[in-house]
Amino acid sequence: MKRPRNVLIKQSILWQLVFVGIVLAAASFGLHNALANLEARGISRGFDFLNVTAGFEVVQTLISFGEGSTYLRAFFVGLLNTVYVSVLAIIGSLILGFLVGFARFFAHPLSRGLAKMWIGGIRNIPLLLQIFFIYFAVLQSLPEPRDSFQFGNLIFVNNRGVFFPWIVDGEWVRPVLEGFNFVGGTVVIPELIALALGLTCYTSAFIGELVYASLKSVDKGLWEASRSLGLSNFQALRLVILPESLKVLLPPLTNQFLNVFKNSSLAAAIGYPDLVAVFAGTVLNQTGQAMEVISITMMVYLLISLLISIAMNYFNSRLARVRRHV
Repeated sequence: MKRPRNVLIKQSILWQLVFVGIVLAAASFGLHNALANLEARGISRGFDFLNVTAGFEVVQTLISFGEGSTYLRAFFVGLLNTVYVSVLAIIGSLILGFLVGFARFFAHPLSRGLAKMWIGGIRNIPLLLQIFFIYFAVLQSLPEPRDSFQFGNLIFVNNRGVFFPWIVDGEWVRPVLEGFNFVGGTVVIPELIALALGLTCYTSAFIGELVYASLKSVDKGLWEASRSLGLSNFQALRLVILPESLKVLLPPLTNQFLNVFKNSSLAAAIGYPDLVAVFAGTVLNQTGQAMEVISITMMVYLLISLLISIAMNYFNSRLARVRRHV
């Protein structure tokens, strides 16, 4: 005999509570053993180390940082660098992914073939290898600063980055070659370029496939209805097809954004100072506070991933409400 729905719901909740209890018990047991082992080895615990002077410098910072700064500030430097490269890669992969998806769906057979090659080739090559190729084979093969590629005597491209004018202390300062490198202005370091490009290209292949699949999922009758109303292909895409395809596209697109953020941790492989390299790397090596440092790092990745999911779910729910009222 079929059991009532409320009984099934109660059983489901009970099993979920049992599972949560088992997980919490296992985590408590592991934490107790770890703390006991640390105490037996004479390793200090706690978060007081965050206020200790770091004594090292970071090659790229979005906030001021020097040898006299604390480990807590080093944490924020790494976090901001991680968020910075993730945002760049998400925007870049979104734009490139839509272009690839549109090319595969709409364009000339040659463009469709190129889009298929991009999707099939890029997503089947490990991301780390793509980052290595961009960094070592492309960027590191650029000329030395003395032989930089110049653009209007303002922008200089070499194996140490892209140098261009910037506002410093209220004045417009352009980079000038002094000795073996440029001074003045600002620079985009090759580590940032390699990581951002690698993440962008790799993720765009997956987004391109998702865009293509979402467009294919739209009923052909909507195209015919749009044409019968006198809409051009572009108007039909913008006003009818694309909004309809978003309900298929957004859920898996959220996963790609999460992957960009988590894959940014590969920065340590080429020396980009992200959260893992600065905090879970340098700070951990200097302090030995493994449990605290790794726990903080894991919680940050978990928190930001949850925020991304919540934001995308909210956006998806808003679109669903708009569609219901149209």
